Amino acid sequence: MANQFLIKNTMADMRNLSACEIVALESGCFPGIELLGYYEKVDIPCRIKYFLSSTVNPDDG
Repeated sequence: MANQFLIKNTMADMRNLSACEIVALESGCFPGIELLGYYEKVDIPCRIKYFLSSTVNPDDG
């Protein structure tokens, strides 16, 4: 499973990551998250890949 993205169906799913998923991302088990939809799965034209940020700025939502 190395180098496979953590898959999330919606933005709500992505914003509600479990503590275990966060640790896996921070430790490099996953290079990032692949989002399949915003409000529901496949409601966006293509998948979006998100990568772990190193910024110290708070989440702006």
